[in-house]
Amino acid sequence: MVMVMNTSEYALEYRCIWSTCNVTGYPSTFLDYKLDCCTLAVPLNYARSDRLITISMSRLSPLRSTSDNNTLFILMGGPGGSGWSLVENVALLIPAQFGITLILPDHRGTGLSTVLGCDDNHLQTITTDCITYLTSKWTIEGLNQFTITAAAHDLSVQMQVYQADHPGRISIYSVSYGTLWLDRFLQIYPTLIQSAIMDGVVNPILISISRYDLFASQVGLQFLTYCQLQPECHSYFPVDQPPYVMLYRILAELDTNKQQCINKYFNEDKPKSDWLRNLFFNMIQSGDTYMDRTVIPAVIFRLNRCNVDDVNVLNFFFRSSFSKINQMQTKQNDPGFLFSNVLNYNIVLSEMWLALNESEVDKETIIAWYKSTLMAPNNAEQLISLRAQWPKYPLDQYYSKVASYTPLLMISGQLDPSTMFDQASQLASITSKTRTFYAIPLAGHITVNIAQVGYYCPLHLVCAWAFPAIFPSEWNDPQCIRYLPTTLDFVGATTLGQKYSMKLLNSEPKVQILCRLIRPETVVRLSLSNFIKENTIQLFLSLVDIYQFTRLRSLTLSNVSDDDLDSILHSNITNSLTSLSIDSSVLDNSDTLALISSIIAQKGLHELNLSIDAYGIDQISWPKQCCTLRKLAIKSCTSEQIYLILRQLPNLRHLKLDHLDWFENERSIICEPFEQLISLTIGQTKMPLSELGYLISLTPSLVDLYLIELNVSVNAYYITQWEKLISTQLTRLEKFEFRIICDQYDSANIESIIAPFRTPFWLEQKR
Repeated sequence: MVMVMNTSEYALEYRCIWSTCNVTGYPSTFLDYKLDCCTLAVPLNYARSDRLITISMSRLSPLRSTSDNNTLFILMGGPGGSGWSLVENVALLIPAQFGITLILPDHRGTGLSTVLGCDDNHLQTITTDCITYLTSKWTIEGLNQFTITAAAHDLSVQMQVYQADHPGRISIYSVSYGTLWLDRFLQIYPTLIQSAIMDGVVNPILISISRYDLFASQVGLQFLTYCQLQPECHSYFPVDQPPYVMLYRILAELDTNKQQCINKYFNEDKPKSDWLRNLFFNMIQSGDTYMDRTVIPAVIFRLNRCNVDDVNVLNFFFRSSFSKINQMQTKQNDPGFLFSNVLNYNIVLSEMWLALNESEVDKETIIAWYKSTLMAPNNAEQLISLRAQWPKYPLDQYYSKVASYTPLLMISGQLDPSTMFDQASQLASITSKTRTFYAIPLAGHITVNIAQVGYYCPLHLVCAWAFPAIFPSEWNDPQCIRYLPTTLDFVGATTLGQKYSMKLLNSEPKVQILCRLIRPETVVRLSLSNFIKENTIQLFLSLVDIYQFTRLRSLTLSNVSDDDLDSILHSNITNSLTSLSIDSSVLDNSDTLALISSIIAQKGLHELNLSIDAYGIDQISWPKQCCTLRKLAIKSCTSEQIYLILRQLPNLRHLKLDHLDWFENERSIICEPFEQLISLTIGQTKMPLSELGYLISLTPSLVDLYLIELNVSVNAYYITQWEKLISTQLTRLEKFEFRIICDQYDSANIESIIAPFRTPFWLEQKR
């Protein structure tokens, strides 16, 4: 491709006009982020500017702005995936409190960019008619512009336009195909960013989608061998039939319609061998199914044994799995917004189908390869059907080349069936002078997702690599990899393993039995929680009449959805509550927030725990009249919000804040103290002592003060200030507990931290 447009000059001429995205299902505020969008016009063909297309990017900006201007561009996989596929996930993994702006570009051909589709409505069903439509609308030359290289030029435009208005540190985090997109970008534009990360690394030299099913099955085999390494799992299988051998036999029986358990008990929704291969592949594929996959040996064993209990468990497992796969297929068939099949075909068939110097393969071989697999998605058979007819674009000078950019972090899961660990390791070997490579044991595709089950090491490594100045130095230490699991719990030997086994294999029957045993009119305390990604609360509400819980006094709702929360709060059970606890990661429904406000105003409510974002706290009305609230716990808020709450709640005695945000120049002049408060707990905060002292001085009646995690420098002056504050402002204080985070200290000078506390005030007066 001969460039005639200078992307740097273009960026100086054009600006992003950020506005509401107006995308159904995506609120304008989300998890303390503001969501908006920008669309730019760029040449279809960068060699000439006679025809334009649009490229879009969505932005998640922390609602509470910070003085730092750190931006992370996140490149989605595919090819064909849009940035919108990651919006929810990245907002959960990278909290707004980190102060990082997240940009999710849409690759040309998908999302809110100009979409490649098979008709004017962007249909994504690939047929020969689709090819005819594409070549008619775009011409072959035009279709040939939807390439990795063109997308790299697009990305340079998006980044430079953004940086023109938002100078600061910019890093890129890429996943799956996004790592190939990033590599191409870095070959052409090596100086535009400060750091880059690849997670789930595509090797530009060895990538071969034609062999994808075989590679995936190799990882499936490797995964099942871990069952043999756990004696409790291995003991369930005969010596001559370890899990992979038993699965091979079951798949062969399904292919010949001779699988006895399926034929006898599952005629209505009979699983096919292709379906089972695809299901197991999806379970081992991603980091966010890290624990789901551990039930696979149990499913294999139960299919083979097939007693009454096995049939019940398998029935639940198959029905829930059918539902999940249907949901995934519905998303994929969405016309180009979340995923463009057409873009996928165009790029894969043009430059990802064969590895460098790899020979062509016919359809019969592809099918034979697939039939030999244990777990595989069967993508290759669909692609090869149209390979000969597809108007493939010519390869350019960047094909199979590798960027020499540094600093670049590559991170890969040992059990990644999508981007093979062996291929990532080979790439790491030949780029060791410019790249750092971390291998994550037992992780699947996109390693940061294992944070969802409590393993934060990959996420910390990524964050610290991208923005070393704002994260603790230990986050950048790969020693954390040592503490990740190196064995898989297939039999529920751990609490986490037991939970997932119950969730995937037998959770619904237990819930149904429990609901039959409950007498709602006798229940005084009720706690409902959605486990992981399952809507257990919705299931519970479908099995009981919530209006019959007439004696309810205490209600706890964890991980509750907006819809379920709205249904529960609209019922009469809230009228008699004395205690209410709500944990909702996304709560932006104004009607629901109004309901919470009305419940707060009820006489009789004494205790309230709100784990919602700052936007929700802002929208709640705190009624001064008739409010009997005495205990309040809030997940996150600012000092301004606290002042408002204390003014409005004259009966409040106990206040607990998990996270107290502080921003410069945010201080209201408060004339009267809040004498009603006797207990105050503050979790994480970076508020300086002057501001924290001002806040605490407004609560002179405090008896108990707990400061859980102060990020400050400890010295004699700091401790002396606390002595003065307690002596002059908190004369009634009886209990003072605090924990100080001191990253800059080590064991050699820990004495300097302790010494200021060796005074009569701390040792005698306040001991």
